[in-house]
Amino acid sequence: MSASRAEPRDTDGVPAGVDWPGLPEPLRARLADVAATALGGMEAADVPHVLRRIAGFTPAKRAKLGGPALLAELAGSSAFRAAVVAWWDEHRPGELVADEAADPLTNAAVAVLTGDPHVADAVAATARRVEVGEVKAERDTLLSKVDKLTAEMERLRGELTEARAQVREAGQQREAEFLHLRRRLSEQGATLRGALDLWRKSELAREAFGNEVVEHYANAARVEIEAFDAAVTDWELHRSFERM
Repeated sequence: MSASRAEPRDTDGVPAGVDWPGLPEPLRARLADVAATALGGMEAADVPHVLRRIAGFTPAKRAKLGGPALLAELAGSSAFRAAVVAWWDEHRPGELVADEAADPLTNAAVAVLTGDPHVADAVAATARRVEVGEVKAERDTLLSKVDKLTAEMERLRGELTEARAQVREAGQQREAEFLHLRRRLSEQGATLRGALDLWRKSELAREAFGNEVVEHYANAARVEIEAFDAAVTDWELHRSFERM
């Protein structure tokens, strides 16, 4: 490409298309890490005055506490950008290079630091990667929620099945108790009626007490038996409604 066709640059040597405040956050973090690592090994003369206060920090602390200052100096000083790139080339060669094997984030960082004419494409690729990563993260979050809800539903289904089984078992126990009591009541009623029949047919009782007394007690017993039968019938009807 001829000089007359070269991509326009700002007065400090950075392609005009670089929007430092608008760089994707992961790229801003990578640039801060790169600068923080290099800052600790630079000659004193290459360290910008505004960064000397954090130069003695560890690289991680420099990137965390001095990130905004490092990014501001990278954006405003081509000399500092050149010093950072030079330090990496000398002390850690091959780690800060743009090639097909490097990840898009590294390629974008190199393009920004070196003023590559295709920096806008590199930054756009990083932005797309960030967007895809955010979508994947959101998808993973939603899938995790779905998994939790599914597990909760399975737990509730299990509890519902157990509760139904307990209700069914309790109903079976109550039904058995009802049948047992009904049988006992039926036997008791049969015993009463049998006793009444024996009393009325007893010649010994009639000779001893007279017919009038026998019939009097027989009638009283019959009234009691009828009351008993009515009470049992009402109870059975009520119990039947409970089972419906």
